[in-house]
Amino acid sequence: MQRPVTAEFVQTATRRAYLARPTDLEPRGVVVVAMEIFGINDHIRAVTEDIAALGYVALAPDFLDGQLFDYTDLAGARGALAGLTDAGMLADLDAAWDHGVRVAGAPAALGALGFCMGGRLAYLAACARPIRAAVAYYGGGIAVDARSFGPPPVSRTAEMTGAVLLHFGGRDSFIPMDRVAAIQAALREGGKDHTVAVYPRAGHGFHCPDRADFDAVSSVQAWGVTAAFLAGRMAV
Repeated sequence: MQRPVTAEFVQTATRRAYLARPTDLEPRGVVVVAMEIFGINDHIRAVTEDIAALGYVALAPDFLDGQLFDYTDLAGARGALAGLTDAGMLADLDAAWDHGVRVAGAPAALGALGFCMGGRLAYLAACARPIRAAVAYYGGGIAVDARSFGPPPVSRTAEMTGAVLLHFGGRDSFIPMDRVAAIQAALREGGKDHTVAVYPRAGHGFHCPDRADFDAVSSVQAWGVTAAFLAGRMAV
């Protein structure tokens, strides 16, 4: 049975965020959930609540200020991202972590979890911030230039101080395996605490039940790995 949680939208120092927390125990830390490009939709809210059910205060900053896009509307979603930068989004993560500790009362054990664009941001956060753990599901743009956000986060791997867990689909047409290999090589060369998991039957977006590439088997497997990873790296 899943642990009970409460959830609501709150205002952090920089923008609104979806906040979820467990109701039956003191939280173990704060995990910021970095969304896909489609907004804080049902899926991202559900994942945020799932993280809270694992025992953390979870916050998902709303980078699109309430805008939502269908998974088929890539052009619309990408257009809405205009003006977002790595520096700005990292500031939003900082505000979310601060809110989780200062307002929600969680211990200062900090983590990040992201999907696609958010997976890229989670990797960057592991390099640019002193967080304990980062999880990236099908992080797009980690190893290549991603529009105007900033340089590829893999170029900052040497700065990484925490641990990273990266989930990729073997059938992901957006992230070819040579890019996955390049990321893994950078992590190995840097001696970083990392796990790279590839799910052969999965495509892009395999953890989201609302997407065409949803794969239940891979999703359940990846979530189990994620829960164990966070439990091991976020222990206070």
